[in-house]
Amino acid sequence: MSFLSAGAPGTGTPLSSTLTWPRGISDTSTVFDQKVDIPSLGSTPTHLIVGLEDKWRPVANDGSTPKMNRIDTMRMLRDDWRANGLDVEYEEVVGVGHEEKDVLQQVQGFVLKHLG
Repeated sequence: MSFLSAGAPGTGTPLSSTLTWPRGISDTSTVFDQKVDIPSLGSTPTHLIVGLEDKWRPVANDGSTPKMNRIDTMRMLRDDWRANGLDVEYEEVVGVGHEEKDVLQQVQGFVLKHLG
């Protein structure tokens, strides 16, 4: 993978090797037949982006609503990846909700920077 740009997740999985999917990655080789290779992620330019008006919260299978909205989830992923030694380019876009067209300029800028 040349680069990664991800935006506005409904949920996120920390890179915890002690917790099982979806709260961690300890069993991804069983669940997905693929182990998460954290060192390889470190060589992949990564961009995380979210609009500051995107405050939607997913509904869990049991009908409850988690405490974290998309902004909180993206901040958690940013902090988790950085704590795991991964370099992450992070953007919060003022005045933007959950519309990809409103972050397209930022995503295109990241992609163009890493196309080579």
